[in-house]
Amino acid sequence: MTTAQNAPALHARLNGQIGDLALDVELSIPEQGITALFGPSGCGKTTILRALAGLNRLNGQITAFGQCWQNNKNGSFCAPHQRRVGYVFQEASLFPHLSVAQNLSFSARYTKHLTNTALPEQQVIELLGLAPLLARTPHALSGGERQRVAIGRALLSAPQILLMDEPLSALDTQSKQEILPFLESLHRRLALPIVYVSHDIGEVTRLADTLVCLRRGKVLSQGPLAQQLQSLTPLPGMSASQSRSLLQGTVLAFDEDTQITKLAVGSHCFEVPGKIGPIGTNRRLIIHASDVSLALTRPQGVSLRNIISMHISDIQELTGTPFAQVKLENGPLQLKSRLTRASCKELQLSPGMPVFAMVKSISFADHNL
Repeated sequence: MTTAQNAPALHARLNGQIGDLALDVELSIPEQGITALFGPSGCGKTTILRALAGLNRLNGQITAFGQCWQNNKNGSFCAPHQRRVGYVFQEASLFPHLSVAQNLSFSARYTKHLTNTALPEQQVIELLGLAPLLARTPHALSGGERQRVAIGRALLSAPQILLMDEPLSALDTQSKQEILPFLESLHRRLALPIVYVSHDIGEVTRLADTLVCLRRGKVLSQGPLAQQLQSLTPLPGMSASQSRSLLQGTVLAFDEDTQITKLAVGSHCFEVPGKIGPIGTNRRLIIHASDVSLALTRPQGVSLRNIISMHISDIQELTGTPFAQVKLENGPLQLKSRLTRASCKELQLSPGMPVFAMVKSISFADHNL
């Protein structure tokens, strides 16, 4: 099963019993971009990541970058040090007696012979904003700073693939917000496949290109993130209240007088307050279903800037709640709206019906889909 956006850099077919978890998965990792392993706690995300790194030995096969890393049929198995993998753990685990510069150099010294593939140390320092931290020791760093150093150390091991096991889970909200832009920068500027384990749909929406959805040791779906988020059925580990749409927009213009930016999404134009980026910049738009209201006729005299003529393609009631999800389409543009069942009934909403979608709020991430 290969549904990733690009040709796979890595393909794995793994199975085994880990405690109470019966794992049986097949997944492909594209050559570039971030692939998120997403699902509730205990579904097998970290177990899979450790198996890819060679830290856990499961049954099955792993092929990566034209090499066989594991094949139970002939007994072959590459040890962790034989796989060019950079691994970032939940905790930074830096050498406490070494400075940041020494922690980075410790990793880089073993990859000097890989001159064609190793990232220059100065580039990694610049990418992760580590220059002001080089003289410090780990105890003098914040949680987010320590994790940035850990990512830098992993990158300096000249990996073919970077594996990240919930790298933000041990951080507070402020530290997460500080480190996310650096992760987005890695995505934009490095042609390196990244496998990112998370149970936080907010992180996944900002960072991932491809989504591998897991539940109880099985792959439920895998493929482009934006496509999977269009389903009205919540993903495992995601509540219905977190439902959202993911769109690709291009900055068209910025009006200095009104401080409004116009973005093109296909043939449609969205308006948002503030300067979002230079003209021509591609931006990832995140629109929560709870921020999309519906009207049967075009509203007049309202403050909302984004009112789009669409039609209803599907409606799904949410079990155990007074809400329903409505899927909307206008050509390739798709949105979701979260409404009360009472509103759906009063408006007599049904599939095929034309409506006007009113978008209250749009948030952004800093890199392309």
